Amino acid sequence: PGVNAKLLDTTAIPRISPDGRIALVCQRAVPGNGDLCGVFVVDLTVNPPAISHVIEQVGDGVESFAFHPNGKLAVVTCLGMESNDIAVLDVSTKKPSILYHLDVGGCAQGAEFSPDGEKLFVGSLVENRIEVFDVVGEFDLVKNPKFLKTGHGHCSLSIGR
Repeated sequence: PGVNAKLLDTTAIPRISPDGRIALVCQRAVPGNGDLCGVFVVDLTVNPPAISHVIEQVGDGVESFAFHPNGKLAVVTCLGMESNDIAVLDVSTKKPSILYHLDVGGCAQGAEFSPDGEKLFVGSLVENRIEVFDVVGEFDLVKNPKFLKTGHGHCSLSIGR
């Protein structure tokens, strides 16, 4: 109630924050409409859980999320038809928001921060590699020129502790 949450057939792919306080949910995981879909922020501290906020116009098809260990920073991969990027989010406030976007290789699927929070890894299906970003401060990501080759068909990833 009171939230402009347009539920679509392709609403999917939730990710729960490490502290269990919120979940982020893709409004539409399929690109191609040319419009920018949103991300639902679900408050998991209420019973039943409820959509508390929508981060509007994130990307043309949002695919996956990663939460930084600091609990303040998150990223979402955006699968645009003509360009791909990640949206960098501030999730430390009651109303999470987009800070900025960064270019990534084609069909970015799967994103994870290293356990120490110093690196972000983003898989690129088209480029057949995992791109590396350095985390600088609380909210800054800098693309590293180094990457990891994966061979054909990278899709998702996870990092163990």
